[in-house]
Amino acid sequence: MPDFSYFSLIVAQTPPTPTSSPDLELIKQQMEFLKDANSQLTESFNAFIGTLNLAFVLMGIFLGILGIVGTFFYGKTLNDIKQSVDNMVDQEVNRIVSQTIRAKVDYLQKVLEREEVIGWITIDYLLPTNQRVRPPQEFKLLQKRGFQDVKIHYQIPASRRRSLDILVLDLVNHQLPDSEIVTVVNQVIDNLAPTSILIVYVSGISPAIDEFKKSNKFEYYTVANNRITLISAAVNCAYVADALRQGDDL
Repeated sequence: MPDFSYFSLIVAQTPPTPTSSPDLELIKQQMEFLKDANSQLTESFNAFIGTLNLAFVLMGIFLGILGIVGTFFYGKTLNDIKQSVDNMVDQEVNRIVSQTIRAKVDYLQKVLEREEVIGWITIDYLLPTNQRVRPPQEFKLLQKRGFQDVKIHYQIPASRRRSLDILVLDLVNHQLPDSEIVTVVNQVIDNLAPTSILIVYVSGISPAIDEFKKSNKFEYYTVANNRITLISAAVNCAYVADALRQGDDL
C-alpha cells in the first residue's frame, strides 16, 4: 500500500495564501450592493403591501357604495312593481263594479219602463150581474197593481166598437150557464174595437169558451181561471195594449 504521509506533511506545512487587496474591495462592494438591494426590496415589498391594503380599502368602499345604490334602486323597483299591481287590481275592481252597477241599472231601467207602461193602461172590469154588487177581490187586486184606472161595470156597454185598452169579463164571481156565456161573450166582442184586449175570467173548463176560441171571432184575447193568472194576464196584456196604441199599421 503506498505511503502518502509525505504529501500530507507538505500540505500541512504550506502557509495560507493571503487575500489580495483588490479582491477584498470587490467583496465589500458586493456586500454593499446586496445590502442596498435587500433594503430596496424590503421597501418595495412594504410599498406593495400598502398599495394592496389601500386597494382592498377602496374596493370595500366601492362595494359598500354599490350595495347602497343597488339596495336603493332595487327597493325602488319593488315599490314600483307593488304600485303597478295595486293599480291593476284597482282598475280591475273598478271595471267589475262598473259592469255590475251598469247591469243593475239597466235591469232597473227595464223594470221601470215595464211598470211605466202599466201606469198608462186602463182596465174595464165587467161583472154581468145587471145590478150593483160589492166589487170582488180580483177587482181590488187589479186596482192595487198600478194601472192608470180600473173601472167596474155591471152591464155590457151599449156603444158598439168601443175602444178600450183591456176588458176583463168576470164569469167566476157571477157564474152563468154555457148557453148564456156564449151570448154574453158575443155581445162583449161586438161592442169592442178590434184593437181592444179581452180577458175572459172563467173557472175550470167551459165548453162555451172552447167554442169561442175555435171561432176566431176576436183576435186579442186570453183566458184566466184563477186570481194569479188573472193578474198576470192583465200585466202581460198591458204591454200588448201599449203596442196596439202605438202601432197604426198593426
